[in-house]
Amino acid sequence: MFAVVAFAALTFTACGGNKTSDAATEADSAAVEEVGAEAASIDDPATATAETASAAATALVKELEAALNGAAEDPSAVDAAMAKVQETVQQLQAAGNTEAASAYASKVQEFVSTNTEKLKNSTAATTVSGLLTSAISGSSTVNDAASDAVDAVKADASGLKENAKAAVDEKVSEAKENAKTKVNEKVNEAASKAATKTNEAVQKGLGKVLGN
Repeated sequence: MFAVVAFAALTFTACGGNKTSDAATEADSAAVEEVGAEAASIDDPATATAETASAAATALVKELEAALNGAAEDPSAVDAAMAKVQETVQQLQAAGNTEAASAYASKVQEFVSTNTEKLKNSTAATTVSGLLTSAISGSSTVNDAASDAVDAVKADASGLKENAKAAVDEKVSEAKENAKTKVNEKVNEAASKAATKTNEAVQKGLGKVLGN
């Protein structure tokens, strides 16, 4: 009888211990997920260091690994993580923090390069690829766009200047032609009047001669 009671007590203790252990494991997992979520974000892109950015990228890479290598592959989670990568890199670039952007992009690029085959069907990964390359090289899509805009304005200004000059030249040429035409008209008019007067004078002279 004592043996039966002792066995039951041991069984109960073991079951209770498993439940406690499971609860602790779940709590630990939740804590890890919470820490990972915080680490994956960068509070201030302008002041973030390369180390902070690299740590954030490492946390996000873990999310990507879970989405790609988990029990069930989750394409939507991959796309969501890649969208986060794009947002973070662009924020760092917009803040002019190319060092942090490069560190963040380098860490993500390592994962992308290692998992090219698994990511080949991810449109988001393909889109982010070019952004990562530019960030690693230290260039900025924001700065590039601004530079392109400045070049476009300069080109437009140059074009306007050329068009204005052409318009002025055309007006000057037109004015010269008009002036030349008017001068010719005046000369012809004067010559015609002179010829008429000369003719009249000749006629008068002939009249007097014949009249005499």
